[in-house]
Amino acid sequence: MEQPLAFEIPDLRLWVQTERKTNTFWFRDFLKRKNQYFDFINKHKNLISMNEIRDSSLIYHIHHIVPKFLLTTTEELNFMDSNENTILLSRENHVIAHQLFAKLYDDPRATGAIALLLGETPVPLITEWRRQGAYASHKVQKAAGKSMWDSTIQKKRADKSMAKPDALESRSRGGKIAGKKRHLGVAIQKSDRYMFSYKNEELLGIINCETGGQVLEELQRYIPETTIQRTSPLLSGKRKNASDWTCQKVDPLTNLLINPWDL
Repeated sequence: MEQPLAFEIPDLRLWVQTERKTNTFWFRDFLKRKNQYFDFINKHKNLISMNEIRDSSLIYHIHHIVPKFLLTTTEELNFMDSNENTILLSRENHVIAHQLFAKLYDDPRATGAIALLLGETPVPLITEWRRQGAYASHKVQKAAGKSMWDSTIQKKRADKSMAKPDALESRSRGGKIAGKKRHLGVAIQKSDRYMFSYKNEELLGIINCETGGQVLEELQRYIPETTIQRTSPLLSGKRKNASDWTCQKVDPLTNLLINPWDL
């Protein structure tokens, strides 16, 4: 088994990121680069004869010169398994090829290929592969308008969802939960304290609320006939009065009341 060559590491990842922005067929220029990885590839490209391949006692691997994880567009996928991008290597030399590439291209998927060849698959690496695979798959499907980006499939899924007996109730419940999480701590923090006045009379102290919606529920519970719809403009100081309601923030150090628009 040959030993990996020592070399100075160029920033190949940056080159790929830069080239693919303007060059659709960047991968062909990739094959022309001069470094120890391609020296190794070129050295072994024509060493294996058809007679050796027919020898059942020998096992060879197909190595993708430009790794599959870098190829996602239609042009790139057409190139992926072409003769131009594949080479037969022994298992030992296949490991060396990936070791050389991983030194050139700093990416967990590059080092992951080495671990896979050596029979080592740590859990964090498997998780990263799945994440990267899902991202690449979504990118291709979105570009092609397939799966969740297909309007026909979206309609079928919507019809299936709405056919459930509790469809409207579950959607309403889910929307409220998601809305609460999205607005959590935005208009008001749980540690904040506010004094709310109605028609210029101090009525209600607000504590332990994390959303403007929770504050609104308290106001509507205290004055059922109120017409106020949103409290965030009052809490932020964008409005001084909303449907006869006003508010002041309680200073946590002095307990003095402060106008929100003065903060």
